[in-house]
Amino acid sequence: MLFALQTGPTITVSHVDVSCATCHNGSATVFITGGGTPPYTIQWNIGSIDNPIIDLDPGTYVVCVTDANGCSVCDSAVVGNADGIISVNTNESVQVIPNPNNGIFTLEISNSLQIENIEIINLVGKKVFSAMFQQAQHGKVPIDFSSGVSGIYFLQIKTTSGIIRKKILINR
Repeated sequence: MLFALQTGPTITVSHVDVSCATCHNGSATVFITGGGTPPYTIQWNIGSIDNPIIDLDPGTYVVCVTDANGCSVCDSAVVGNADGIISVNTNESVQVIPNPNNGIFTLEISNSLQIENIEIINLVGKKVFSAMFQQAQHGKVPIDFSSGVSGIYFLQIKTTSGIIRKKILINR
């Protein structure tokens, strides 16, 4: 009896960064470059089966392609900001206190910076928490992400001056 070794598809992922700090016009595309057995299914971590995915915010987008035999391969694209958009000194402008934390922490924001909203994004690029403010916030802003599980997350802070990203560690 002879067995044929089946290989899954091979893919390449490309992306286009957003064009400004407040724009939502990034995109990501997966290209099936060979291998596997058609037809293929495409699944992005944001729930989309479209290709390309458009109108994206900055972040990490994971795509998995599965062929007719159930062989899968995954890759990711990181949609970033346009060059030169962000000139915020993140070390002095926003501090996460404490970090690591148990999901409850405070953002200490310099008086010259005003926060419009925040998002917490997990390691696969999925937004797991967001908070929008009716008025721009500065000073001390308490954040309650106690519903989050232990792990590493990215805190994305949209300010009137641009976007700041911080890594946070939730440890229970």
